[in-house]
Amino acid sequence: METVALTLYYGEFMNKGPGSELAGRVRWLGHHTDPSEADQFTATNFIDGDSWLPSTGIPYTST
Repeated sequence: METVALTLYYGEFMNKGPGSELAGRVRWLGHHTDPSEADQFTATNFIDGDSWLPSTGIPYTST
């Protein structure tokens, strides 16, 4: 388990609702909450959503 904890990347951003409060949580080295890091995981950047999502008819707003 120690190796897993050292290599984990767990990102979260703007969570809401029960359980979203960070207080009292495990403090993993791989836990990321920085908004600038979250940007790389938006549909726009992570899956190049701007180039194909609009043509699917799925509601999508570019970031």
